[in-house]
Amino acid sequence: MKVTKELKKKMRELKKKGMNYAEIAKALSLHPSTVEYHLSRRRKKKLIEKVLEYAKRPEYQERHKEYLKQYIKRRLKEDEGFKKKFYRAIERYHEKIRERNSSIKVPDGKMLKCAYCGHTWVPKDGVVSTNCPSCKRLLVKLPEMVDRI
Repeated sequence: MKVTKELKKKMRELKKKGMNYAEIAKALSLHPSTVEYHLSRRRKKKLIEKVLEYAKRPEYQERHKEYLKQYIKRRLKEDEGFKKKFYRAIERYHEKIRERNSSIKVPDGKMLKCAYCGHTWVPKDGVVSTNCPSCKRLLVKLPEMVDRI
């Protein structure tokens, strides 16, 4: 017998009423191990692990990134509320980067090297800046500290 969505829903309802696997199986004319399989947390854990493993694949990540780009573009055009929230979130993110970078002191005799473009520079006041002076990218990845030449 194939376990349908309706049957699984019925199993969950009976479980919520306090019935054990054997009682649910008897009520629905199923084997107790079938009921246990569909209601157990182990199955859910395995399913979550499978999904997370799939999400680590590069092809999935690329597809997901592209989907998110399209989704955000569409929502920014259509929804003014979304647009405000989106830009507020970006500003909060930039502020966190600024706070983190301003707390990092660069010792004398060291320069910074951008993780994105490879540009090296001597920081003003011995503090890591928010953006690379050359490529202007936000320094999400911390720049590497290298010896001055």
